[in-house]
Amino acid sequence: MPSLLIALSLGGTWPGCFEPSKFGNDGGAGKGSGGTGVPGGPGGHAGGSGGGRAGTGGGPVGGIGGGNAGTPGEPNGRGGSAGSGAAAAGTSGSGGLGATAGAPGGGGAGTSTAGTDGGGPGGAGGRSTGGAGGGGASAGGATGTDGGASDAALDMQPPPTCPAGLADCNGNAADGCEQRIDTDMRCGACNVSCTGLTPFCSTTGAPRCVNPAAALDQQRLETPCTSIPNAQTPDLCTWRPLGTDCPATGLFLNKMVTFGGRAGAPYDVTIRVRGVVEPKAYTGGRGGADPFYVGGQPTSTGYNVLRLTVSSPPQVLYLNSDQGEGESHRVFAVDYMKTIRINGGAGLTLEVSDSDCAVVRNCQSFATSACTPLVVAGVPPAPMGFNGQFLQFDVVAINNAAPGSAPP
Repeated sequence: MPSLLIALSLGGTWPGCFEPSKFGNDGGAGKGSGGTGVPGGPGGHAGGSGGGRAGTGGGPVGGIGGGNAGTPGEPNGRGGSAGSGAAAAGTSGSGGLGATAGAPGGGGAGTSTAGTDGGGPGGAGGRSTGGAGGGGASAGGATGTDGGASDAALDMQPPPTCPAGLADCNGNAADGCEQRIDTDMRCGACNVSCTGLTPFCSTTGAPRCVNPAAALDQQRLETPCTSIPNAQTPDLCTWRPLGTDCPATGLFLNKMVTFGGRAGAPYDVTIRVRGVVEPKAYTGGRGGADPFYVGGQPTSTGYNVLRLTVSSPPQVLYLNSDQGEGESHRVFAVDYMKTIRINGGAGLTLEVSDSDCAVVRNCQSFATSACTPLVVAGVPPAPMGFNGQFLQFDVVAINNAAPGSAPP
């Protein structure tokens, strides 16, 4: 039997917070010492800039607390400043370290200040790690030493080069390429997620979001009238090729497509079915308030069978149920939406089975010889009527379904 086969196979700015330094008591000569400075507060937009403050005791060797490093900051954060000593021969504190892990600038260097009454040299400026800040110079009292230079190897460090499928999404060079970008949540870039009609990240070539049901979208089944073979039945036409006889087994139209997506993953696909069809009675399955009929089998009459078969999960869906009104020489327009479960990689078959090679013509009435066709708005060839019968399938929604969940 001949068949027509178509294979479609932050950065909010947060001010630094500082805890006041602690002071030693004023003491007699050689007694009280300066209190130890507490660390600079954590950096917000900038690194913490409060160093330990000098002790005010008069002891000859009042120690000055140095500022600790600011916590990670945004570009150009400053380190904590060192305390400055008032005691003779006091030892200057070191400058606070620059804020670390600035992204991408990093903290600037800390600045030290020597004792104001002839104290020792200023401490070295803090070193930035990942920023552009240089070392700070000392000032006042005895000549201080220059602050340490910033670490040139880390200053303005460029983002890392990532292998395919990975990316640096947090801007922190320390943890490198920490995110995969070949998933549905991140596809091809850190900020691209696959949603709506493109819920699947395809990794064939460069990662990109795709529609698993693209092969089904806008497919059509058509049985166009080629002639009216019997003048005694002008309400019927045939769609067999001109000059051919009707095969003993009738005419068949099959279109086979493959559903995409992740192999075996369940998807709930909403399709809109529109067209003009003749009625067909089905039995043994379940129908509803529209011509969609699930399971069962067609009755053994000459009216056309229109069906969609899904290989996984296995199901047969009929598309032109008579809804109990009976088969007759009439056509009706259909426009309904249904959500069906389809697993990634499933085969889909769209089929017309016509045992007698005849279809009811697309005419609103056969009371007269004039034929006024039904027109489905928005579906070609609208605003013209189609000469014959047809169905068009449009995919309107796709959702990832939970594995093991009940189908819709």
